[in-house]
Amino acid sequence: MDKQRLINIFDRQATQYDKKREDPKQQRWRQNLIGHAKGNVLELAVGTGANFPFYPPEVKITAADFSKAMIDKARQAAKDHHLNAEFICSDMEEINFFRSIV
Repeated sequence: MDKQRLINIFDRQATQYDKKREDPKQQRWRQNLIGHAKGNVLELAVGTGANFPFYPPEVKITAADFSKAMIDKARQAAKDHHLNAEFICSDMEEINFFRSIV
């Protein structure tokens, strides 16, 4: 499937993703996994920010997704949960992260 078509599908589904409720077992799983995050976190395919309620407040998040609509929902979720987050709207295959070593 062509990437732009896939992005369009996710853009249309962003509101539905935001409205879905998870069962308590999945919420506990997220809490156990994400609740221990520290420092700088890179979250790829952030979607609507479903993990955001579980991050400790001191974590710095860089969140990426290829859907602008998903990023918009995630940005609001980060604001609602008082998180320090930056957002990148890009295909994961095209993101270039590098770290200079001194």
